[in-house]
Amino acid sequence: MSGLLRIPAADEARFWNRVDKGAANGCWEWQGALSLGYGGFSIAGKTWRVHRLSYSLIVGEIPKGLVLDHLCRNRACVNPGHLEAVTDRVNVLRGIGLTAMQARQRRCKEGHEFTDENTYISTRGSRECRTCNATRSREKSRVRRDCSICGKTMLRSGMARHIRRMHGDSAGGVQ
Repeated sequence: MSGLLRIPAADEARFWNRVDKGAANGCWEWQGALSLGYGGFSIAGKTWRVHRLSYSLIVGEIPKGLVLDHLCRNRACVNPGHLEAVTDRVNVLRGIGLTAMQARQRRCKEGHEFTDENTYISTRGSRECRTCNATRSREKSRVRRDCSICGKTMLRSGMARHIRRMHGDSAGGVQ
């Protein structure tokens, strides 16, 4: 049994005494205190998340760079059969949080389909709709502004040309 965590027998007995294996759904429910749904257990001054401890005792070491995903979606479950070692990204995307919900969306908020041709990744790392972006760009260019020199109202897209042609050097260096 190499790779399995070894702890003092008294601590292991104390740990398993707090686990209820009788749930109908197959979950092994932690009966101790919970924080954000996860149980904690201390051994020799080190506090373990109980699902990680159970996995380490029965399956073995959690591979570096991986986290345990509760396949049953029950954070209090310590059944290693309900736990899978996955990357943090996989764990987040399988969840029900905002990031996971947005990743599962197939259309933008305006109803355009997220396809390879209609989607790009912004500098912030989010998916963006090319159709919506093009529409926003066209609308921005149609915004009317008043010239700060003569007060004439015109499309924003023509303001720089107006200043160059009509005001030249009197625009304070604007070219």
